Amino acid sequence: MADNHNGACVHQELVNAISAVCKGHQSVDVLVAISMFIGSFEAQSERPNLDNLMRLIHNSARHTFDLIMEERANG
Repeated sequence: MADNHNGACVHQELVNAISAVCKGHQSVDVLVAISMFIGSFEAQSERPNLDNLMRLIHNSARHTFDLIMEERANG
């Protein structure tokens, strides 16, 4: 459990740092830059597998989106 919490904290720290850098930029520009980063990062990995990475990203994005929409709906 502690490992999951620590991982979540690291992820949130990265989200906060990326958000700070992206503040003031157009959403499409930010998303294109992030997609370029993802592609180059995965291409440099020992065993590149962009399809699996994209599934993980999609699932994580969906989970975050659903949580925010649920919070919004519940006030």
